[in-house]
Amino acid sequence: MSLIIDGYNLLYVAGICGDDERGRAPRRPPTRAEDREVRRPTTGLQRSRDTLLRFLANTLPASELSRTTVVFDAAEAPPGLPSEAVFEQMRILFAANYDDADALIEELIAADHAPRSLTVVSSDHRIQRAARRRRAAYFDSDVWFALQVRARRRRQTLKPPVVRPAGPLTTDEVDFWLEEFEIDVDLTFDNPAAEPRRVSPGSSDGASTDKPRKPARKRKSKKKPPPSGEKLSLENPFPPGYADDVLREFGLDQPPPDQGP
Repeated sequence: MSLIIDGYNLLYVAGICGDDERGRAPRRPPTRAEDREVRRPTTGLQRSRDTLLRFLANTLPASELSRTTVVFDAAEAPPGLPSEAVFEQMRILFAANYDDADALIEELIAADHAPRSLTVVSSDHRIQRAARRRRAAYFDSDVWFALQVRARRRRQTLKPPVVRPAGPLTTDEVDFWLEEFEIDVDLTFDNPAAEPRRVSPGSSDGASTDKPRKPARKRKSKKKPPPSGEKLSLENPFPPGYADDVLREFGLDQPPPDQGP
């Protein structure tokens, strides 16, 4: 389906450039003299055009962009811009050598080879009559704009949620990603707590080159057990007779000499 859009008509109906003092959307943008009178820079209108084109590019289905033509009056074309341009696959025309955009749109409608599959967007009755003569579909700009906004919101609401894995990866999934990133690690899944075993690059059978470590043995105490038949007392750690031996060693086992009066 082909689509022809009256650019400035849709731009003002969409409210991108605001309304006139009577509260109604003007049919065409003001002339350059009027722009100077109200001190409105032309660059503001250029930004409005860009905003409208970005809206169309983000709203229309991708399959329809290359069959969409947006027509603007040439009087407000950017300086040095050719009469035809492409924006996100859409054909952008400025009505150079025409009295206004209406005349160019009428010519496009008359030259269309499949008018019954053509849709024209404009609130201008002159353009609507031209579409009716060719039995093409047409919409007022405000009606078409409202339909596009509603369809865009519906598509955003119906976007499928991001599905995240409910549990850990399976063995096959882990093997896939290891191979995808060329990670040469053999993971032991029988024992999740086991460390990964490195595989030698030259090994053909994938056997591990590192021997598994044996669990560390507990060191035995070097203290010798007491002689059989003897038990150490927790209250007196010294063996029997130890005090007498100490006294005898230092000569303290003799009684003190008798001191007379």
